[in-house]
Amino acid sequence: NGLNFFFSLLGSTLYLIGSVLYIPQLNSIIAGTQIFIIGSAIIFFSQAWKLWRVVSVKEGSAVHIKWKMLLHDLPGSFVDTFAGLGGFFYFIGSVLFLPQYDTSDDATFIAAVWFQMGGLFFFFSGLALAVRYFFTENYP
Repeated sequence: NGLNFFFSLLGSTLYLIGSVLYIPQLNSIIAGTQIFIIGSAIIFFSQAWKLWRVVSVKEGSAVHIKWKMLLHDLPGSFVDTFAGLGGFFYFIGSVLFLPQYDTSDDATFIAAVWFQMGGLFFFFSGLALAVRYFFTENYP
């Protein structure tokens, strides 16, 4: 669990660094985008790993997938799922903002839609966290 938190912190820190590099006076937008790509990949895989640990149940030497395990803490499952999807959509959007792909207004629009979807999923993750914290007994 501590390793997951470390990777979530690392991905979030890379988002912060990438955001700072978007400041026009720094003239580092491409570097900021590249750092966002790395941060997004880390966030996506960290959240996917958390979900994998929830649904994979070891029985003897075999590992079985038990999707019903997600129901034990449904708001927590939503937090992790939405954050993972946010990272995935930010990853695609960031790649599409690279100069070799962002070649027209239409391409910029498509990249922005992917990026906006990422933001929306991170917002849903925050809402699920608030529900988990204030309205359930599952919060540790």
